[in-house]
Amino acid sequence: MSWDDLRSTWRGCTPPGELSEEEIMRLLEQRGDEIRRQVARRLREEAGYGVLLLGFALVASFGDLSGWTLGYLLLSGAAIGLLIGTLRHQARRMHAVDLGGNLRQTLQSLRDRVDAATRAYMSAYIVVILSLLGVLESAIVAAHRDRPALIALGAASGLVALALAWWSGRRYLESRFGHWREQLSHGLAELEHL
Repeated sequence: MSWDDLRSTWRGCTPPGELSEEEIMRLLEQRGDEIRRQVARRLREEAGYGVLLLGFALVASFGDLSGWTLGYLLLSGAAIGLLIGTLRHQARRMHAVDLGGNLRQTLQSLRDRVDAATRAYMSAYIVVILSLLGVLESAIVAAHRDRPALIALGAASGLVALALAWWSGRRYLESRFGHWREQLSHGLAELEHL
């Protein structure tokens, strides 16, 4: 694999003429910085969606702040707040990657941070889902204490919903962050061939 092949892989273009090793390294560092900024921006955007969800929960509870509504609001606020905080923290961690060192280490660090951000996002997302399912199951139990079959059905439905949330969450995160991980992995693989 030549430096031109590696540069073309990362830049998606092939300008005429030969580039020096230093110029190619500079182009690769620029591409790494671009990925870092894009991932951090995506994490901040996702945190913004969490703020919208929190606002929706607030608006939905206006006019009825009974025990269940207040409990739901507090729990969903805490869970969504955890999600927002996790995403903001991961965005800051992306910006903290040092791009001035060894290229291989830099690409590895970026890929590791993308992986860590994806895992943290998924964990916080599942906490949100579990919290909301817990509130729903509690409401079913409170309203139907004398109907164990209905309570069991609610619990089973919650488990199915959790499995579907996990599956769809993984697919969503792969669609949002997978291409950056793939580009970084590809860049690392290309470096191994040189």
